[in-house]
Amino acid sequence: MKRVALACLLVVVALAAWHPASGAAPVDPDAPAFVPDEVLVQYRDGVTDAQRGRARALVGGTPKRQLRPAQAADGGLEVVTVRGVDVRAAIATLQADPSVLFAEPNWRLTRPPLLPAAVSSDRGYTNGSHWGLYGETGNIPMVNVYGSQAGEAWAKDYTGSSKVYVGVIDEGIRYTHCDLARNIGTNPGETGTYTTTGTDGTLVTHDRATDGEDNDLNGYEDDVHGWDFVHDDNTIYDAGQDNHGTHVSGTIGSAANNPTCSPSADGNGGSVGVNWDVKILSGKFLGPNGGYLEHAVLAVDYFTKLKTGPQKLNIVALNNSWGGGGYSQALHAAIIRAAKANILFIAAAGNSASNNDARPSYPSNYNT
Repeated sequence: MKRVALACLLVVVALAAWHPASGAAPVDPDAPAFVPDEVLVQYRDGVTDAQRGRARALVGGTPKRQLRPAQAADGGLEVVTVRGVDVRAAIATLQADPSVLFAEPNWRLTRPPLLPAAVSSDRGYTNGSHWGLYGETGNIPMVNVYGSQAGEAWAKDYTGSSKVYVGVIDEGIRYTHCDLARNIGTNPGETGTYTTTGTDGTLVTHDRATDGEDNDLNGYEDDVHGWDFVHDDNTIYDAGQDNHGTHVSGTIGSAANNPTCSPSADGNGGSVGVNWDVKILSGKFLGPNGGYLEHAVLAVDYFTKLKTGPQKLNIVALNNSWGGGGYSQALHAAIIRAAKANILFIAAAGNSASNNDARPSYPSNYNT
């Protein structure tokens, strides 16, 4: 009960920064942005469809998307469209309804600006471009006391493992990139072939990766390398849109000593990641104009289900190099579900010099 009360208090504090007439125009230009006509609503356990309908009717709302279905221990989480109604007023009304556990804005989320990437092959490490990988000792080209000390780990033969999966919740990933291709993970439930008998009695072979079926029953069809929550399809790379997600993935797992990926004029190739061997899956939720809270929640739960579902993928961490919005009880709950599945939630603290203890930055300030 104390946790619920604290969460509600944090939402109220965030709401206090809003413009009194419209969620689209906050007084503080640094206040979190949100979708002006949408609200995330979590219902209480045991709530009926009729009660959900009555709650929506209080704010003239219509259901847009179900994020978590109603089940025995969960009343269900959904996005509700409240056109013509002030979001702050709609949230206050919904919070007062006994069938609602919490209601909150659909925060807008963004990635930080993309920094120039190294364009040399593993020479990017030896010439000083990959300064963040250095440490204080080991076979390194320079000393960086603030580095990750990856070079020191490599010297002791800790270079990663192809049995370890990392989910990248960000933009999409250029999974065919010559420095990334061998470290892109696959969902085994959506790979391989199977046969059925045709109407004429002959055997027909189907490829799970392209059959348009949800073979592993996780709610996503043909999610071979992950899922695109922006377009709601399995195409995790859209040319010209996914540079940041590809850059982040390269930091995590660009292949080392890769003779097939030499530096080129367009920067295609030429880097080394912290992990020389790893399996990376995409949870694309950021598009050219950023992303939304609803898709971030779905992405976190997607990876949790891949680990706890039939496939039992060894997903150890989720990388989140983005920020924006205020506190979200829905996203916090999703992160806790991932933590209970032994998945680390790694988040960027932001690119500014602000003190996160004085002014929280989400998602890095969530505590599991």
